[in-house]
Amino acid sequence: MILQELSRDAIAMHAPQGTAILPTASIEQHGPHLPVGVDTLLCSEVVHRAVAKAEERLGPNTLFVAPVFSWGNSHHHRPFAGVLSLESDQYIGAVHQVLEGLLLAGFPRLLIINGHGGNTAPNRIVAQDFVHRYGKQAVTGAADYWDVGRQALTDADLITSDLIPGHAGIFESALMRAVRPDLVSEAGMAETRTAQSKAGRDPWHTEVPGAWVAADGYSDQPSLGTAEQGQAMLDVLVNSVADAITAFHQGNAAPNAEAGCCQ
Repeated sequence: MILQELSRDAIAMHAPQGTAILPTASIEQHGPHLPVGVDTLLCSEVVHRAVAKAEERLGPNTLFVAPVFSWGNSHHHRPFAGVLSLESDQYIGAVHQVLEGLLLAGFPRLLIINGHGGNTAPNRIVAQDFVHRYGKQAVTGAADYWDVGRQALTDADLITSDLIPGHAGIFESALMRAVRPDLVSEAGMAETRTAQSKAGRDPWHTEVPGAWVAADGYSDQPSLGTAEQGQAMLDVLVNSVADAITAFHQGNAAPNAEAGCCQ
Protein backbone atom coordinates (compact mmCIF):
# COMPACT_ATOMS: atom_id res chain seq x y z
CA MET A 1 0.00 0.00 0.00
CA ILE A 2 1.13 3.56 -0.65
CA LEU A 3 1.48 5.34 2.67
CA GLN A 4 0.73 8.88 1.51
CA GLU A 5 -2.61 7.80 0.07
CA LEU A 6 -3.91 6.62 3.47
CA SER A 7 -5.58 8.51 6.29
CA ARG A 8 -4.05 8.69 9.75
CA ASP A 9 -6.76 6.35 11.08
CA ALA A 10 -6.10 3.73 8.40
CA ILE A 11 -2.36 3.83 9.13
CA ALA A 12 -2.92 3.54 12.88
CA MET A 13 -5.25 0.59 12.35
CA HIS A 14 -2.96 -1.49 10.17
CA ALA A 15 0.56 -0.44 11.22
CA PRO A 16 0.93 -2.84 14.18
CA GLN A 17 0.64 -5.83 11.83
CA GLY A 18 2.56 -4.25 8.98
CA THR A 19 6.01 -3.52 7.60
CA ALA A 20 6.94 0.01 6.54
CA ILE A 21 9.31 0.31 3.59
CA LEU A 22 11.38 3.43 2.96
CA PRO A 23 12.98 3.67 -0.50
CA THR A 24 16.10 5.87 -0.50
CA ALA A 25 17.73 7.30 -3.60
CA SER A 26 19.24 10.54 -4.91
CA ILE A 27 19.06 13.41 -7.37
CA GLU A 28 22.46 13.55 -9.07
CA GLN A 29 24.15 13.61 -12.46
CA HIS A 30 24.11 10.44 -14.56
CA GLY A 31 26.30 11.38 -17.49
CA PRO A 32 25.18 13.12 -20.68
CA HIS A 33 22.63 10.41 -21.50
CA LEU A 34 20.45 9.90 -18.40
CA PRO A 35 18.39 12.24 -16.18
CA VAL A 36 19.43 13.25 -12.68
CA GLY A 37 16.50 11.30 -11.21
CA VAL A 38 17.68 7.83 -12.33
CA ASP A 39 18.19 6.46 -8.81
CA THR A 40 14.84 7.76 -7.60
CA LEU A 41 12.98 6.46 -10.66
CA LEU A 42 14.56 3.00 -10.64
CA CYS A 43 14.36 2.46 -6.89
CA SER A 44 10.70 3.48 -6.88
CA GLU A 45 9.93 1.17 -9.82
CA VAL A 46 11.63 -1.86 -8.27
CA VAL A 47 10.16 -1.30 -4.81
CA HIS A 48 6.56 -0.72 -5.91
CA ARG A 49 6.59 -3.70 -8.27
CA ALA A 50 8.21 -5.92 -5.64
CA VAL A 51 5.74 -4.85 -2.96
CA ALA A 52 2.80 -5.61 -5.27
CA LYS A 53 4.21 -9.09 -5.87
CA ALA A 54 4.91 -9.67 -2.17
CA GLU A 55 1.38 -8.54 -1.25
CA GLU A 56 0.00 -11.33 -3.44
CA ARG A 57 1.52 -13.75 -0.91
CA LEU A 58 1.10 -11.77 2.30
CA GLY A 59 -2.31 -10.27 1.67
CA PRO A 60 -3.56 -6.68 1.93
CA ASN A 61 -2.69 -4.23 4.70
CA THR A 62 0.72 -5.78 5.32
CA LEU A 63 3.26 -3.67 3.38
CA PHE A 64 3.31 0.12 3.38
CA VAL A 65 5.63 2.07 1.08
CA ALA A 66 6.67 5.53 2.22
CA PRO A 67 7.54 8.25 -0.31
CA VAL A 68 10.99 7.86 -1.84
CA PHE A 69 13.62 9.75 0.15
CA SER A 70 15.27 11.38 -2.86
CA TRP A 71 17.87 13.55 -1.12
CA GLY A 72 20.92 11.30 -1.05
CA ASN A 73 24.54 11.55 0.00
CA SER A 74 25.97 12.63 -3.37
CA HIS A 75 28.74 15.16 -2.74
CA HIS A 76 31.11 13.10 -4.91
CA HIS A 77 29.08 14.16 -7.96
CA ARG A 78 29.04 17.88 -7.14
CA PRO A 79 31.51 18.92 -9.87
CA PHE A 80 28.54 18.40 -12.23
CA ALA A 81 25.22 20.24 -12.45
CA GLY A 82 21.97 18.90 -11.03
CA VAL A 83 23.32 17.36 -7.82
CA LEU A 84 21.05 17.90 -4.79
CA SER A 85 22.96 16.33 -1.92
CA LEU A 86 22.90 16.04 1.86
CA GLU A 87 26.07 15.74 3.92
CA SER A 88 26.52 12.33 5.55
CA ASP A 89 25.52 13.38 9.05
CA GLN A 90 22.51 15.31 7.75
CA TYR A 91 21.43 12.35 5.65
CA ILE A 92 21.76 9.94 8.57
CA GLY A 93 19.81 12.28 10.83
CA ALA A 94 17.04 12.81 8.29
CA VAL A 95 16.53 9.10 7.56
CA HIS A 96 16.56 8.41 11.30
CA GLN A 97 13.77 10.97 11.74
CA VAL A 98 11.69 9.37 8.99
CA LEU A 99 12.10 5.94 10.57
CA GLU A 100 11.15 7.39 13.94
CA GLY A 101 7.95 8.76 12.44
CA LEU A 102 7.11 5.34 11.04
CA LEU A 103 7.80 3.73 14.41
CA LEU A 104 5.59 6.27 16.17
CA ALA A 105 2.83 5.39 13.70
CA GLY A 106 2.99 1.86 15.10
CA PHE A 107 5.07 -0.12 12.59
CA PRO A 108 7.11 -2.87 14.30
CA ARG A 109 9.21 -3.61 11.21
CA LEU A 110 11.08 -0.97 9.19
CA LEU A 111 12.92 -1.76 5.96
CA ILE A 112 15.12 0.64 4.00
CA ILE A 113 15.51 -0.33 0.33
CA ASN A 114 18.20 1.76 -1.29
CA GLY A 115 18.88 2.81 -4.87
CA HIS A 116 21.99 5.02 -4.55
CA GLY A 117 25.49 3.82 -3.73
CA GLY A 118 26.35 6.87 -1.63
CA ASN A 119 23.55 5.90 0.79
CA THR A 120 24.71 2.32 1.36
CA ALA A 121 26.99 2.85 4.34
CA PRO A 122 24.85 5.61 5.93
CA ASN A 123 21.72 3.44 5.73
CA ARG A 124 23.41 0.60 7.56
CA ILE A 125 24.59 3.04 10.22
CA VAL A 126 21.02 4.31 10.56
CA ALA A 127 19.64 0.78 10.95
CA GLN A 128 22.30 -0.23 13.45
CA ASP A 129 22.09 2.93 15.57
CA PHE A 130 18.29 3.05 15.45
CA VAL A 131 18.11 -0.24 17.31
CA HIS A 132 21.35 -0.51 19.28
CA ARG A 133 22.32 3.11 20.01
CA TYR A 134 18.90 4.65 20.45
CA GLY A 135 17.06 1.54 21.64
CA LYS A 136 14.15 1.82 19.24
CA GLN A 137 11.84 -1.16 19.45
CA ALA A 138 11.54 -2.09 15.80
CA VAL A 139 13.14 -4.75 13.64
CA THR A 140 15.11 -2.57 11.23
CA GLY A 141 16.80 -3.60 7.99
CA ALA A 142 18.71 -1.91 5.17
CA ALA A 143 19.65 -3.21 1.73
CA ASP A 144 20.52 -2.02 -1.78
CA TYR A 145 18.03 -3.46 -4.28
CA TRP A 146 20.84 -4.52 -6.62
CA ASP A 147 22.62 -6.45 -3.87
CA VAL A 148 19.42 -8.33 -3.07
CA GLY A 149 19.24 -9.39 -6.73
CA ARG A 150 22.96 -9.61 -7.52
CA GLN A 151 23.29 -13.40 -7.34
CA ALA A 152 20.13 -14.00 -9.33
CA LEU A 153 21.25 -11.52 -12.01
CA THR A 154 24.62 -13.20 -12.42
CA ASP A 155 23.13 -16.72 -12.28
CA ALA A 156 20.87 -15.71 -15.17
CA ASP A 157 23.90 -14.45 -17.13
CA LEU A 158 22.26 -11.07 -17.56
CA ILE A 159 25.25 -9.03 -16.37
CA THR A 160 28.57 -9.57 -14.60
CA SER A 161 28.84 -8.73 -10.93
CA ASP A 162 31.47 -6.00 -11.44
CA LEU A 163 28.98 -3.99 -13.54
CA ILE A 164 26.33 -4.01 -10.77
CA PRO A 165 25.33 -1.24 -10.21
CA GLY A 166 28.08 0.89 -11.79
CA HIS A 167 27.03 4.47 -12.34
CA ALA A 168 25.03 5.45 -15.42
CA GLY A 169 26.69 2.45 -17.10
CA ILE A 170 25.28 -0.71 -18.66
CA PHE A 171 23.19 -1.64 -15.61
CA GLU A 172 21.35 1.64 -15.13
CA SER A 173 21.21 2.49 -18.84
CA ALA A 174 19.57 -0.84 -19.66
CA LEU A 175 17.05 -0.47 -16.82
CA MET A 176 16.18 3.08 -17.89
CA ARG A 177 15.74 1.98 -21.50
CA ALA A 178 13.23 -0.58 -20.21
CA VAL A 179 11.46 1.59 -17.63
CA ARG A 180 11.61 5.15 -19.01
CA PRO A 181 13.02 5.11 -22.56
CA ASP A 182 11.58 8.58 -23.07
CA LEU A 183 14.13 9.95 -20.59
CA VAL A 184 17.18 8.36 -22.24
CA SER A 185 19.02 10.79 -24.49
CA GLU A 186 20.31 8.88 -27.49
CA ALA A 187 22.24 11.98 -28.53
CA GLY A 188 23.87 12.00 -25.11
CA MET A 189 24.46 8.26 -25.36
CA ALA A 190 26.39 8.85 -28.59
CA GLU A 191 28.78 11.08 -26.63
CA THR A 192 29.70 8.35 -24.17
CA ARG A 193 32.87 6.35 -24.45
CA THR A 194 34.32 3.34 -22.69
CA ALA A 195 34.98 4.37 -19.10
CA GLN A 196 37.32 2.59 -16.72
CA SER A 197 35.69 -0.37 -15.01
CA LYS A 198 37.35 -2.60 -12.44
CA ALA A 199 37.18 -6.36 -12.76
CA GLY A 200 35.95 -7.85 -9.52
CA ARG A 201 35.32 -6.00 -6.26
CA ASP A 202 37.97 -4.44 -4.02
CA PRO A 203 38.06 -5.62 -0.40
CA TRP A 204 38.03 -1.96 0.65
CA HIS A 205 36.20 1.22 -0.24
CA THR A 206 38.42 3.72 -2.05
CA GLU A 207 37.80 7.36 -2.94
CA VAL A 208 40.04 9.02 -5.54
CA PRO A 209 39.94 12.84 -5.84
CA GLY A 210 38.79 13.91 -9.29
CA ALA A 211 37.93 10.38 -10.44
CA TRP A 212 34.34 11.15 -11.45
CA VAL A 213 35.35 14.20 -13.47
CA ALA A 214 38.02 12.17 -15.26
CA ALA A 215 35.44 9.50 -16.10
CA ASP A 216 32.91 12.14 -17.24
CA GLY A 217 30.53 11.00 -14.51
CA TYR A 218 29.70 7.45 -15.64
CA SER A 219 31.17 3.95 -15.61
CA ASP A 220 31.83 1.14 -18.11
CA GLN A 221 29.98 1.29 -21.48
CA PRO A 222 26.47 2.76 -21.15
CA SER A 223 25.57 2.27 -24.83
CA LEU A 224 25.77 -1.52 -24.47
CA GLY A 225 22.80 -1.64 -22.11
CA THR A 226 19.71 -2.62 -24.11
CA ALA A 227 16.02 -2.37 -23.34
CA GLU A 228 15.69 -6.16 -23.61
CA GLN A 229 18.48 -6.67 -21.08
CA GLY A 230 16.93 -4.03 -18.85
CA GLN A 231 13.51 -5.69 -18.86
CA ALA A 232 15.02 -9.08 -18.06
CA MET A 233 17.05 -7.58 -15.21
CA LEU A 234 14.01 -5.71 -13.89
CA ASP A 235 12.01 -8.96 -13.73
CA VAL A 236 14.80 -10.68 -11.79
CA LEU A 237 15.25 -7.73 -9.43
CA VAL A 238 11.53 -7.49 -8.69
CA ASN A 239 11.31 -11.20 -7.90
CA SER A 240 14.40 -11.10 -5.69
CA VAL A 241 13.30 -8.03 -3.78
CA ALA A 242 9.77 -9.43 -3.36
CA ASP A 243 11.26 -12.60 -1.86
CA ALA A 244 13.43 -10.55 0.51
CA ILE A 245 10.53 -8.33 1.60
CA THR A 246 8.37 -11.38 2.24
CA ALA A 247 11.08 -13.01 4.35
CA PHE A 248 11.67 -9.80 6.29
CA HIS A 249 7.97 -9.34 7.05
CA GLN A 250 7.66 -12.95 8.17
CA GLY A 251 10.70 -12.68 10.40
CA ASN A 252 12.86 -15.04 8.35
CA ALA A 253 15.65 -12.62 7.37
CA ALA A 254 18.99 -13.68 8.82
CA PRO A 255 20.92 -10.99 10.75
CA ASN A 256 23.87 -9.56 8.82
CA ALA A 257 22.85 -11.49 5.71
CA GLU A 258 25.21 -11.48 2.74
CA ALA A 259 22.80 -9.40 0.67
CA GLY A 260 22.50 -6.85 3.46
CA CYS A 261 18.81 -7.56 3.88
CA CYS A 262 18.86 -7.26 7.60
CA GLN A 263 20.97 -5.38 10.11
